[in-house]
This record gives sequence, C-alpha cells and structure tokens, in this order.
Amino acid sequence: ADVTMKGPISDPAVDAVVRLTDGELRPDMDVPSLQVLQLNAVVTPAGARLQTFTGELGGAAFQITGSVMRNSEDGVVVDLRLQGENLLFYRSAGLKVRADTGLTVKGPLKRLEVAGEVAITDGRLVKYFDLLGSLKGSSKPKTDMGLQLFSIRQPPLSDMVFDVRLTSKNPFRIRNNLAKGAVRPELKLTGTGEFPVLAGEVDVDPTRISLPAGSLVFESGVIRFDPNRPDRPTLDLVGTSKMLGYDVTMLVEGPYDEPIVTLSSVPPLSNEELLLLLIAGQQPNAAGDSQASQRQSMNVAVFLGKDLIARWFGSESSEATESIVDRFEIGVGRAVTRSGEETIDAQFRISQDVLRDGDKLYITG
Repeated sequence: ADVTMKGPISDPAVDAVVRLTDGELRPDMDVPSLQVLQLNAVVTPAGARLQTFTGELGGAAFQITGSVMRNSEDGVVVDLRLQGENLLFYRSAGLKVRADTGLTVKGPLKRLEVAGEVAITDGRLVKYFDLLGSLKGSSKPKTDMGLQLFSIRQPPLSDMVFDVRLTSKNPFRIRNNLAKGAVRPELKLTGTGEFPVLAGEVDVDPTRISLPAGSLVFESGVIRFDPNRPDRPTLDLVGTSKMLGYDVTMLVEGPYDEPIVTLSSVPPLSNEELLLLLIAGQQPNAAGDSQASQRQSMNVAVFLGKDLIARWFGSESSEATESIVDRFEIGVGRAVTRSGEETIDAQFRISQDVLRDGDKLYITG
C-alpha cells in the first residue's frame, strides 16, 4: 500500500493505493477458495474504487469491477459487477456445480440488491443413496421442515435482496446407484439472504430409476417451485417400464414429500398386482408359486447386492469419470418365454455421439 495523509492530525484525509498480488481467500463454508487474487484499488475518504480485481474460482478466471463509496444519506453504497465463465460454486463428496456468472451487487450496505444470471455449465450429483441404511429406519421423529435453502443469519447479508435467474447451458447430471439421468433448471431466486425464495420449473430429461425387478424410465417431467410455497415443490412425472410382458405406466403428481402415485398397465392389472410386479417382479396370480417366490427373493437380493458392490467399488467423487460397469444395463423379466420363463436383456454402450450429438451405440443380447 502507498498511503498519503493530509490535514489536521485529529482528522486527517487518507489517500491510498492498495495492491494485492497472488492472494487467497478461504471461506468457512462448503465453497472453494478464491485463488490467484490480483487487486489494485484506489482508496480515498469518499470510498474505494477497483481499478483491477481478478482471480480464479476452481481454476476458472473471474473479474470484479466497481466501487464501494460513502455518502451522507445512505452510508456505504456498493456498486460491484462479477463476471466469470465456468466458475466452481460448490464441490463436496458427490456434488459439483460450475456455472457461467454475470452478477451485480448494488445499493446501500444495509439493503444490498443482487441481480443477474447464473447458467450451469457442469453440474453433477453422484452421491449414493443408502438403501440398506434406509431399511433400518430411524427412531428420530420426522419434522415437516420442507425443502431448506441456504439462510444467512447475520446482517447486512441477511437483508440482501435477490433477483437472480438460474438456468443451465448443459443439463445437470444425476448418476448414482438408483438413478441415471439429468435435469434442466429454469428458476428465479428472489427473497432475502435470510429467507431466499425459488420460483420456476426444473425440466426432467430422460431418467432411469433402478428397481429390484427391472427399471423405470421417466422420459420427461417437471418439478415446479411455487413462490407461495417454495419449500414444497410439486412433481409431475410420467414413468414407463416393461416387465413380464406388461407395459406399466407410473404417474407421480403432487408435493415432493407426499406425492400421489398412480399405476396402470397394458394388459390391465390391479394396483396391488402392479405394485408387486414393480417392487419384486411377482407375476400376477403367482402368490402360491414357490418357484416364483424364490425368483422374487432373488431379484431383491441381487438388487441389494449390486448396491453393496457399487458402494464398495464405486466413487462418490464428482470428478470421477464413468466406469465400464456404468455402461452395462441388465434387465430381468421384461418379457416371458413361451414356457413361462423370465427373459434377461443386456446391453453395453460402446460409444455415443456417433452420427449426431446425443445418439448412442449399443451391443445388445
């Protein structure tokens, strides 16, 4: 810093040029550190102006411009702009979010306004769902807290007002032991730092859900965030499956914590028969068949065994690439032979984006 002081010793006017080279800031939160910080600012009694302020967030460069000034009416007034591409906003075990960012922070310090757009460029959720742990149950009472977003309790950031559009340049991908698919958010973040509010929709791309007796594919769907009840998004999903010669359709509607699930099939079956068909692969009218019961038990055992192997040998690192095992898909009981035996369908993905973007090439058997 180069500092100049002028005026009476009791109240001098201070002018300074502040430079920071190769700095680092490590927040005490689940966000990456800001590295390679380069700052050149001019500080006067009226405030501070940023001549240059650059750095890296997760290896991606960002730039901040603007000023923090004082005036007699509002005290400290902020006028800052953040620009960056592919910035790493969050990374933990099983979750990563990178996004292109254009944000402004303006207004008096006691009532900041954050506006702009954040577009996801690389979002991944690979955290495993603990099936065996969920079967143990819990002695803790359930509380209806709803879907909780972040909350900043300390002023002045608790009074900060949001007007930020959340979109995606690339789908947010989900890959774990239960689901493989992607979603695309089109959301608006409003509210305050203490009580943030999400509104809009999240479109669901084709997503496969693993079941003990096969799989359920949601070709499309939407998750809606109502600004009047942002902590309780609603679902509107349609899934299909083919098991033992039956084409099964599942409709999921309503709040995420209490959805209404409607099952139907061709040829038609009762709800009880459809539920047993999906969960255990039980054929209709096979309640007293010992061989059928043995196959159903084997379906569940294999499903839990695959989950255990995935937890042993899989990785929850958001940076982990797809393993060769992830390219195998095996379905048992999608159809039956003339003698009544279940079929086994297997396919292995060789490559993708062969003739056009998004297509895939499989070997099947």
